[in-house]
Amino acid sequence: MMELKSYLTENTRAELIAERVDDELIYMEEALAAENAGDLDMAWRWLAKTEMPDYTLKLMKEWHGAEFIRKYGFDTTQAVKSYGENWLNE
Repeated sequence: MMELKSYLTENTRAELIAERVDDELIYMEEALAAENAGDLDMAWRWLAKTEMPDYTLKLMKEWHGAEFIRKYGFDTTQAVKSYGENWLNE
């Protein structure tokens, strides 16, 4: 698995930690910083660390395809519960 590159400054990361935000928000901030830096691949990799709702994953599948979800390693647990074991392959 590819190592994640941080685009947040040390100060920004320290501020988020000091504010006691959860990891999900830090990952989203990392994704936004990566996108702003023009690194869309890394932005998706950071977003894949977040817990996406089932309906968001379903839309991602429609827009980008099942292989996209697999490539970035999105957690599909919620989607499997809602749409069944084979939802990604159907």
